[in-house]
Amino acid sequence: MGTCVRPGQDQTIDGRNLALSLIDTGILIVDGNRRLIDINAAACTILSLKHEDIVGTGLDDILRPWPRLLEAIVADPPLPNQEVILQTDGATQYLWVTCRSEPAKVDANPTPMVISLIDATSHRTDDLARLDQQRWLVVAEEREMARDLHDGVGQVLGYASTQAQAARYLHGGQYQMADAALAHLTTVVQDAQTDLRNFVLGAQFGETLPGDFVDAVTDYVSRFEKLYDQSVRLTIDATMHDNWLATDAQTQLLHVIQEALTNARKHAQATTIDVLCRVTDNLVEVTISDNGIGFDPELIDAASHFGLDVMRSRMEEVGGVLLVQSTVGGGARISAKLMGPPVQPTADDLLSRLRIVIADDQPLFRDGLHNLLAARGIAVIGLAADGAEAVQRTIELQPDVVIMDIHMPVLDGLEATEQIKRAQPAAKVLILTVVENEATLVDALRRGASGYLLKTLDAQTLFVMLEQLARGETVLTPTMATHLVGTFMASDELDLSVRHQEILRLMAQGYTYRQIAAKIHLSESAVKYNAGQIIDRLHARTRAEAVRLAEKRGII
Repeated sequence: MGTCVRPGQDQTIDGRNLALSLIDTGILIVDGNRRLIDINAAACTILSLKHEDIVGTGLDDILRPWPRLLEAIVADPPLPNQEVILQTDGATQYLWVTCRSEPAKVDANPTPMVISLIDATSHRTDDLARLDQQRWLVVAEEREMARDLHDGVGQVLGYASTQAQAARYLHGGQYQMADAALAHLTTVVQDAQTDLRNFVLGAQFGETLPGDFVDAVTDYVSRFEKLYDQSVRLTIDATMHDNWLATDAQTQLLHVIQEALTNARKHAQATTIDVLCRVTDNLVEVTISDNGIGFDPELIDAASHFGLDVMRSRMEEVGGVLLVQSTVGGGARISAKLMGPPVQPTADDLLSRLRIVIADDQPLFRDGLHNLLAARGIAVIGLAADGAEAVQRTIELQPDVVIMDIHMPVLDGLEATEQIKRAQPAAKVLILTVVENEATLVDALRRGASGYLLKTLDAQTLFVMLEQLARGETVLTPTMATHLVGTFMASDELDLSVRHQEILRLMAQGYTYRQIAAKIHLSESAVKYNAGQIIDRLHARTRAEAVRLAEKRGII
């Protein structure tokens, strides 16, 4: 942006230029004829443009590769805070676009417009990735339902079928045997009904593990022995009671035990079955072994041993492995192994790694912001009620970001920011305020703040800004960014040098370019060049119009 040398205004405008060079919100300024007047470095980066090549060019030509962006900007009236999707060299880019211009007056020239661009690609990409993950989870849950039906109801129906067929072969006088078989079958079916009900409830409420893992295994083995008159020796290592495995891992281990016991009962012709659960060398191991007829793992038919594939898939989904050992006539041994203790998964994004301190003297706002950040998975490691406490918390906790209210007792947010940056230069300070104020914004950036946001900001924009902050960028909302350059439209004289103002006054007095050149000791061509700059910066078409606008705005 242009610099100002007008007496008394240097500090304010230099601060504005400093802020515009720091912010990562792209800013474009176009005149009433849609010609580009100025553009900051961030906008050049976002649109892959070169500043020196495009200033003075029509907006239609600059944005020809992105017709959707041009359409959004020139909409009448401009639509605030709209998302525009760009396709550049096969890559997709998501921009949040805000346009601001003063309402045109009757018979007045078209007014300039400020356009702000925020690159939200990273944020939208994360959203799409989470959506894909949710879709994958739906598919996984459906597959899980199929397995559960196979492990539970499917097995029981198979047993009921064989028992019913066996009853048909009982002959006269065998009523006692038939009654015992049917009584047992009734118990199995009733338990199957209970399992099916629990399965449906689990599908509704997302719970598949009935309580603690050890209790669930113990209960299932007891029911298995009772229903199928099959002895099972259950050994559970004392360390398993720590119950430190993730719930999904415990659930899959329980299903592996259920499937392995069912296979041993149906196919192995085993007289003894052993179940061992233990933790050794940070490894959880569940082993189901039997003394049955065994099989050759290399020759098994996948169609008839679907249960092995199910168990293997279950373990792979929770990061474990399934080992199958068996020989013909030598029994079988199924081992499910998991490394532990597991690390609970966290969102693989910048926000999940941020550590934040919130400083605000209003308890309701402080707590509300805390809850909002926590809901997004962002760690809030400290709270402060005034600026002095914010400095102390930052030194003690060394957060990545301090979200700082600007008006607080004991020590205000600006002074606290300066002290924090001296004590902890790596900490980023994000200033929050209720009211937009350009002078305060510039002061905050001078003191080391990395961003400046309004308390009325919506949550989605806040998260985008925090992601940008985590990448080391300086952040402003679109409203704050456009407010920062608002004086450009209202006070264009600030971009006029002392020489420009001198020439403008002489032009207003009716002197020709040659006469002006003689008075100020410049060549006529130099005067014409400066006059052209004056006309351009006042957004005028002619010399006379430039003089008229300058008089109207009090420049001369």
